[in-house]
Amino acid sequence: MRKIIALLLVWILTAALFAGCGGNTENRAVSGKDTIAGTYKLVKLSSVGVDYAPSDLGTEMSFTLREDGSGTYRIVDNGRSEDGALTWTQDGDQITIDDSAEVQVFTLDGDTLSIQMETFVMIYEKQN
Repeated sequence: MRKIIALLLVWILTAALFAGCGGNTENRAVSGKDTIAGTYKLVKLSSVGVDYAPSDLGTEMSFTLREDGSGTYRIVDNGRSEDGALTWTQDGDQITIDDSAEVQVFTLDGDTLSIQMETFVMIYEKQN
């Protein structure tokens, strides 16, 4: 049952998170140590009190935010990869990532971005 839930979770994440480009680029941090620009990697998924490492589910997810409000994403799921473009904006600790499929709002805490979707939470950490 846990494997079915985990596979369903990966499928939902892959389908919902990133798929294209578009959007507004207002209100983002633009330079220096205030910037959130960089590459973020998915490091943990939590669902109904259970934590999963992405590698345990056969998946990797990352995205790169550029200072100009553009960016890219990469999803690797059981050996299949998908890459695409995105745009992003910042309003305080809220980071909005927009692709052609939907808009996602992340919460910024230091070098960590998190998002809650339905019953699960995805945690991304900024890579150096």
